[in-house]
Amino acid sequence: MRPSESWDSQFAMHRAFLDDEIRNRAFEAAIKRHVKPGSHVVDLGSGSGIWACVAARAGAERVVAIEYSDLANEARRTVARNGLGSVVEVIQADIRKVELAREFDVVIHELIGGLVWEEDMVELTHSARERFLKPGGVLMPGAVRVWMCPWLFAGDRPKRADWGAVCGIDVSHMYETELAQWRSRRKATCLHGIDGRGMLAAPQLVHTCRLGIDHDPHPAELRFEFVGERDTFATGVLGFMEIELDTDLVIPTSPTDPPTNWGQLYVPADELLKIHEGARYDVRITPTLRPNGWDVRWAEITPRRDYALDDA
Repeated sequence: MRPSESWDSQFAMHRAFLDDEIRNRAFEAAIKRHVKPGSHVVDLGSGSGIWACVAARAGAERVVAIEYSDLANEARRTVARNGLGSVVEVIQADIRKVELAREFDVVIHELIGGLVWEEDMVELTHSARERFLKPGGVLMPGAVRVWMCPWLFAGDRPKRADWGAVCGIDVSHMYETELAQWRSRRKATCLHGIDGRGMLAAPQLVHTCRLGIDHDPHPAELRFEFVGERDTFATGVLGFMEIELDTDLVIPTSPTDPPTNWGQLYVPADELLKIHEGARYDVRITPTLRPNGWDVRWAEITPRRDYALDDA
């Protein structure tokens, strides 16, 4: 199964996309900026077909919308319902297997998952740029930047205090069993509706995906360092994105920015780590491409060797 396959045809997910006004305004503005009368356009992973239709309305002469899943049927209905069948062609196929001439002025995609890479974004945009986009053409979004910071998430793991005596019977041993179970299952997850209060240091830029240019499906590891801003505990790392549709048209997904459908990526640490104000720490995260998509199980946060805790 392709990493993106489990995301196909989930109508609740696509409804969330269509309800995201920040996303909608940015993509519409970028399409109207780059699609000119007579343009030829490819829409990768077209989903509901909305961006193919916006491109047609912007004056495109030809739009090819490629959708792998049976959602292609809904994209065809979207095209027909809006009277754009003479401009938009919907193809249900794997992007890598579609044969088109390299004659397109614009390639649009929204292959950016909440876990950044799980929709085969890097591979598919590179393939499309090499095979469909003519020299000087525009691929958008053209870059996704990943930022991370240490995070305090109080509810992410079992607590010893939750296992005490019940009716005079000591059951505290069950804490260790629950904690072992949590460790065996822990993994990164997407959070929604959070704010910046869990942020323990300034976010750091850890990776930039140059879409259409980069080949590797995901980095072998992500590293950054930070300086603790207060005495507290870190439970893990929070990641978020900047999605660049144009140099001056960027969708930020930080918890301090207005919310979007993407949310943020929380990566738990193996152990709670005491953070000291002014101390330096190294962070290492190792992404893994599993059969059902990109994944990461835990973050490693360690004090810098040149910093002595006794000096804190």
